[in-house]
Amino acid sequence: MSESGVCGLRNLGNTCYMNSALQCLSNIPSMVEFCKDYKNFKNKFNTISTRKSLLELFCDLIDDMWSQQTDCLSPNKFRSKVAEVLPSFAGCGQQDCTEFLRSLLNTFHDELSQMTDADTNSYNNYKTFDEYLYNNFTTKQLIIFSCSECGYRLDETYCPLVVLNLPQIDKKQNLLQIEVSIVVNNTGIEIFRCDTYVLQFTTNKVLVSQLIETLSQRYSDTTSLVLDDKHLIFTVIINHMISKIYDTTDSININELNGKLFVYQFDPSFVNHLFVGLKTNNRFGIPLLLDINDYSNDNIIDTFVAQLAKCLEPDGKQLLTNSLITKSDFQCINFDSNLSVGNQLIFIKLNEHLEKYYTIKQFSHGLDDNNFDRVFKLDDCINQYVSVQHMDDQQNCPNCCTDMFATDCFGQHNHQSQQDSYYPLELDFTNHIRDAKANGAQYVYDLLAITNYTGSYYSGHYTAYARNHINRQWYKFNDSYCRVGVQYM
Repeated sequence: MSESGVCGLRNLGNTCYMNSALQCLSNIPSMVEFCKDYKNFKNKFNTISTRKSLLELFCDLIDDMWSQQTDCLSPNKFRSKVAEVLPSFAGCGQQDCTEFLRSLLNTFHDELSQMTDADTNSYNNYKTFDEYLYNNFTTKQLIIFSCSECGYRLDETYCPLVVLNLPQIDKKQNLLQIEVSIVVNNTGIEIFRCDTYVLQFTTNKVLVSQLIETLSQRYSDTTSLVLDDKHLIFTVIINHMISKIYDTTDSININELNGKLFVYQFDPSFVNHLFVGLKTNNRFGIPLLLDINDYSNDNIIDTFVAQLAKCLEPDGKQLLTNSLITKSDFQCINFDSNLSVGNQLIFIKLNEHLEKYYTIKQFSHGLDDNNFDRVFKLDDCINQYVSVQHMDDQQNCPNCCTDMFATDCFGQHNHQSQQDSYYPLELDFTNHIRDAKANGAQYVYDLLAITNYTGSYYSGHYTAYARNHINRQWYKFNDSYCRVGVQYM
């Protein structure tokens, strides 16, 4: 007796693409349960036709694959029905697994939507079987058309998606690099810390939210700490002063960037936050972020002294007293909880002896040449997918008359990249779901299966990796052959 669900599928003439897709669907627990319940429903109401639909034959095949009766099947009936219903997949030529999977799910949806009222029945928490399929295998992508200069939003459009067709990053492209520093403003730390990362993108214009997502992931990988992007402020520093504070919906042109990018973490338990630039006779260092509850001079000075002490060597800390700080030419930018820059300025001057003791504990995290050249993470592909692109149908902003831009939804993607990819066992998609964090929702997905392609554009072979939800082991499926073990991944 074979292991439940571990069943190979014979190649019926260049049908490896079909076998790979079927193995992936077969190892989705809810899909297996759906097929079982759908078959029981058809039997209960005696609605099985002499000429079965593609969905009915699919359910029969999934049932046989999990029956433990054999370790290999020939999906002849299913294959014949595919050739009838989806004529573009009728021959024995090279086919794309993703296109087949999309066409297959769309056909299931069409067949279920044609059921008569007498045939329909509630399924779990769904009104119909079709609703279950739609809610679990279809999503909507939001595309925002907005101005690259003033941020004016012209339109918002939703695109239905069955397959999220991510681009594969090709190392042969001229990837653009951008350096971003993150300042952790924790009142509990004794030393001022600044971590600088080099990020790479394929487009010169990227969203601030995209930069923060990539930066947060790199920061988590190097420090094992988690950043809450709701408590981050994205800034540009020019001549040791805050030049601009970005909103997460803003975009940055890498090629036209003036100044250095700094991301500050603020403490949300405080009501007010102030940026303070350092200056004696000349400006120096990077601005400090003060988390305060009131604007009294004593509170601002005390908080500033505590923050500045983290940036000074021991001898400098001994010199640092309130008497060394007086009102003078000293930049301070105030912003509210919505991160909008206010117009309140506070001026302070430092004793000139303090500058020579100024120091920051800096950590530079460049590109890992060995791993970066070889492996790209799934997050990298997602970030490129949501990158900003100019619209093909050029329009002018009705607010400021400059070009409009939009997130690229149907860009040309390279499917023949030879780079290895890293697929996490869990993928947190919360940052890419509209209003998810505002509503306190989490969208974390488990990796259940992977379809693999090796070869060229004209000729190749598909295999699949999938996790059996009963024994929780990973298997490699290569048409008729099944092998267990993570060593194949």
